[in-house]
Amino acid sequence: MESIVKNKRAEDTYNKWKPKICMWLYVSGCIPPLKRPRIQPFAPFELTQKSPARQPPL
Repeated sequence: MESIVKNKRAEDTYNKWKPKICMWLYVSGCIPPLKRPRIQPFAPFELTQKSPARQPPL
């Protein structure tokens, strides 16, 4: 029974930190370019899709 409780706690911690870790990896550039929009890395993909003309080329 104890191991189940420990696993649940670990899962909660993982779920809590996962978005922060993902964001950090994204900002630091560890996520491969395939998963990132090409025009402007920090903007949502939909946003860059709608207005590509306004973005300066990288």
